[in-house]
Amino acid sequence: MRLPGSASGSGRTTNGVSNISNVDDNGVTGDDALAGGLALEHKPESLTELVYERIRDAIINRVVEPGSRVTEAGLAQQLNVSKTPVREALLKLRQIGLVEPAGRRGGRVTLPSRSAIQYAYEARQALESFAAEIVAERGSESDIGLLSEAARRCLNAAEAGDLEGFRRWDMAFHEKISEATLNPRLRELVNDSFALVMALRRRDVPQAEGSVACARAHVRIAEAIRRRDPDAARRAMRDHVRQVEGYVLASLAEETLEPAAGQSPVAARPSSQL
Repeated sequence: MRLPGSASGSGRTTNGVSNISNVDDNGVTGDDALAGGLALEHKPESLTELVYERIRDAIINRVVEPGSRVTEAGLAQQLNVSKTPVREALLKLRQIGLVEPAGRRGGRVTLPSRSAIQYAYEARQALESFAAEIVAERGSESDIGLLSEAARRCLNAAEAGDLEGFRRWDMAFHEKISEATLNPRLRELVNDSFALVMALRRRDVPQAEGSVACARAHVRIAEAIRRRDPDAARRAMRDHVRQVEGYVLASLAEETLEPAAGQSPVAARPSSQL
């Protein structure tokens, strides 16, 4: 399970992704003179955070497939780190719901199911509705301007049939709202909830037919926030998250997520290569 772009040798960067060897458990490089040896878009507070982000992203992007077994020893070897940051990262992944316990020193990537998706979206609905409410109450004008711009660009992309642009601005819109709360704990919970629902999807939804409706919902949320109407912002976000949940659950009709009793097509699947 090797991470994309990882390579042996300390301080190297491959395919734009930095290697995390030559770093101790506190995220400190062994060579103080090594300029840019850990080239990250944002610097994590610790090696544990870097390991967590790398494994989390691999799960969301299906580099590590649902049902795959992950172990402390295996991940530590592939990431070229000690077991300590891997152990701590796995604990956080279990708390979020991305990994389920499977043995003392490892786990298994959570399998998508209808109930898991419903529970994840219920949590997301509660968190993001509250986030929209408090941004309407106390968000700065500059932050509200940024999220409104993201909503506008998202709608433009959706109406132009640019699904990649829609998804990029969709994510930016939700990130801007969590940032505008100025509550780091709430932001972390919202981001964790978003990571879980992304991992539980089997494919990108909504598709073209639903992207315009979702983008218009973003505009309604942004308008309620700009009017400083907390109740309207909360309701608009609640309705939007329910809307997206509906798209995700509707896609289950086209796919079989839960195998029949006694059958587990992924149970024996080896760990994917990170």
